[in-house]
Amino acid sequence: LSQGADLVVQSTHKTLSAMTQASMLHVSGPRVCSDRVTRSLQILQSSSPSYVLMSSLDAARAHASEASDYHHDGEGDRPAGAGEQTFSRTIYASLEAKDEISRVPGLRVLRGEGVDPLRLTVGVSGLGQTGFEVSRQLEEEYGVVPELA
Repeated sequence: LSQGADLVVQSTHKTLSAMTQASMLHVSGPRVCSDRVTRSLQILQSSSPSYVLMSSLDAARAHASEASDYHHDGEGDRPAGAGEQTFSRTIYASLEAKDEISRVPGLRVLRGEGVDPLRLTVGVSGLGQTGFEVSRQLEEEYGVVPELA
């Protein structure tokens, strides 16, 4: 929007902490009638929205808002501009997690050009178990709930 776009779809499930399928539509400027966008969405969207997804969007928005408040750069606090420090730490932690998981025999981490550095995708076929079995074990023994299995 700051670059002059009238409408922007933000894939918060890719860029923030929202659940899969969650995204936001941002409207700005005089060229788009927000009432018309609202009416169009009412025609296209379900009359029974997922409150789990909506809650995850709200939580992601709150997290981004908190993360972007201030950044300490050694010369004092200054506005962070989109939570740059938090996202840098998050990317670093994600890459470290991928390195550690890659060392576990039987696990394969998806990496490469074009792969979202914040998305952790792990192949478990080398364990001799299904994704569903591993998902259940992660949840029951470690409290980790995979997004997809």
